[in-house]
Amino acid sequence: MAKYNKEFLGIEWTGNFIKIVTGIISGNVSKINIIGSYKIAELNDDKIVEKIKASTEQCQKISKTFLLVSRSTVIVRYLKLPSTEKQEIQKMVDLQVERHFPYSLQEMYYDFVCFETEKKGYSHIVLTAINKKECDRIIRIMVQSGLKPDLLSVSTWGIVSAYLHSSLYNPAHTRYVALIDTAYDRTEFIIMYGSMVLHTRTISNEVDFTLTSKQAAFMEQIIAELRYTLDRLEKERGGIVVNTIIVGHTLVSAIPSFKVNFSKDATVLSLEDYCKSSVQGNFNCVQEYNLSLLPISGMAQLMHSPTVNLLPPSLKKQSVVRETRGGRLYAAILAVCICLVVLIGTLTFLYQKYTYVKNIERELSRLTPEAQSVTVAIKRIGIINTVKQGQVFPLSMLSELYKIIPQNIFLALLEYDISHGVSFRGVTTDMSHVSDLLLILQKSPYFKNAEIKYAKEKIINKQERIDFEIFCPYGTVEK
Repeated sequence: MAKYNKEFLGIEWTGNFIKIVTGIISGNVSKINIIGSYKIAELNDDKIVEKIKASTEQCQKISKTFLLVSRSTVIVRYLKLPSTEKQEIQKMVDLQVERHFPYSLQEMYYDFVCFETEKKGYSHIVLTAINKKECDRIIRIMVQSGLKPDLLSVSTWGIVSAYLHSSLYNPAHTRYVALIDTAYDRTEFIIMYGSMVLHTRTISNEVDFTLTSKQAAFMEQIIAELRYTLDRLEKERGGIVVNTIIVGHTLVSAIPSFKVNFSKDATVLSLEDYCKSSVQGNFNCVQEYNLSLLPISGMAQLMHSPTVNLLPPSLKKQSVVRETRGGRLYAAILAVCICLVVLIGTLTFLYQKYTYVKNIERELSRLTPEAQSVTVAIKRIGIINTVKQGQVFPLSMLSELYKIIPQNIFLALLEYDISHGVSFRGVTTDMSHVSDLLLILQKSPYFKNAEIKYAKEKIINKQERIDFEIFCPYGTVEK
């Protein structure tokens, strides 16, 4: 089962009463809400259907439906088999199941829970069977009420689940524990060793334990039955010493009686706090008839605890199909979400890159005029790379040339000799450009007496080209 939160509907069907709850499956935290509790001893099946429908008609988004029947409704046997493999144990159980119950295979539904024992290679099996007619009747009522059960278990496993998920259970401390839960008309005993269920038993209450005058007689009955159960288990297994008794909320007031009548050394604890923290809602019928809350308080954790499923095989398959479909749907939704996250992340990354490139382009566009001017200057004063090695050309003079030389003039060589003067050699496409350049230079404070040394016309690739040299004598060059 997937480990995400799921809402479920639960029904505890214990003989004369039913309790209907909704809850959340969420790790080790149980949230149970009672939405209906009814006495059904005198109701026919149609009336029971009406009661269930009235309580569940407002329920929505229910992913699971759990059903608990009373321990007195089923028969339980305990086996010790020489295997720890579930499939092999299943085959062993199938071969001998008819020997252990007063039903044929066609008259019952059965299931088992296996626990590893201290003896290597062996398993302790808790085998449970329910009469087919009784089970089919309960399921028929569920279906007529619009419900599809996913699990049909026993109150025993609800109590065990509540204990295993309470603060009273310590997996590091293996001990013998007696769980005792009393309701209106029955009392259930469960003997455990660590998390292993060794024995379960239920009895009918011979006296009304809610009456103060009857409580002493009731406790005598309970303690006598507990001693009988432990003596019987001691004969079967040996070495069993139970000094820890854990009771449900209905027996809290009787805790001192266990100390006095069972054993002064016994540790008697209560699951009352666990029940109260887990269960809320409509307690009218529960309080009126002093019903137990322990089985339903452990219902939320049944899928994470040992339990049997006594549903007919056909319904088990349907439940598996629904679970598989739900799992596939969840996986598909998860895959889509992951893809969306990856896609959004990729798009965000690409958008950031796009924004970054755009910012660079914007900054470059701001620098373009300056870059173009520098390029033009380099082209127009190409002689910078051809200045003779060891010469130092005044920076102010270069700056002046950059400012005044027209774009139609390309200077190929610039020679500066502090003893003689400055020579300009260059190329243009028209003789008039040379004359214009001369006039421009003569207006500059650096090149007042500039003169043309030569200007020669050449035809290269059918295009006119003018090579020229202009010289400014020393003494007229302003340093």
